Amino acid sequence: MTRSIRRQLRLLHAYVVTSLLVFIVLAAPAFRQPAKPQTFGDITAERGLTLRGREQDGKRLANAGIMFDQLGQDQTIGFDYAEEDGRRAAALKVWDRPDAPLSDLVEKLNAANAIEDKEKRDAAVARVRAEAPKPAQRVLVGKTRERAATVLLSDAEGRTRLALKVEADGTASIDFLDGDGKVVHRVEPGRTR
Repeated sequence: MTRSIRRQLRLLHAYVVTSLLVFIVLAAPAFRQPAKPQTFGDITAERGLTLRGREQDGKRLANAGIMFDQLGQDQTIGFDYAEEDGRRAAALKVWDRPDAPLSDLVEKLNAANAIEDKEKRDAAVARVRAEAPKPAQRVLVGKTRERAATVLLSDAEGRTRLALKVEADGTASIDFLDGDGKVVHRVEPGRTR
């Protein structure tokens, strides 16, 4: 019976050593120093995500965005970030897009670009672009490069008509603008115009 026990102990010992070796092999990668992160110039996913950034001569230049397209059209809502020379802006933006599918515009532009004569091609491309329904940015909620917290509300033509701002120094204002961008009424703490 002692031989049987010794044999079982040896088998148990072999099992433990083998299990320990397998565990070490499987667990070792978790304790290694991670490799340098990979960097990519652009990552694009169906025009919905863009990332760019670089640092050169001590200057930073970056932008990023994630956009959500309207069905059959371009972006209708998005998050945008930009940085240049230490000045950063970030915002949520909302666009009003035409009902016509974007593919209609692309087909017309492709047909215009297929014209061999350069003058006629340029004129046709310009005509297609001029006749295309224009999108309008209607809402912007974010922070400007000047560090002002801003809410801009625009009309169907994309002209800002109401601007709420809190400057970096804490100065707050509400501006009502006409179609030409001129302030027609301003509300500030303790003062109206």
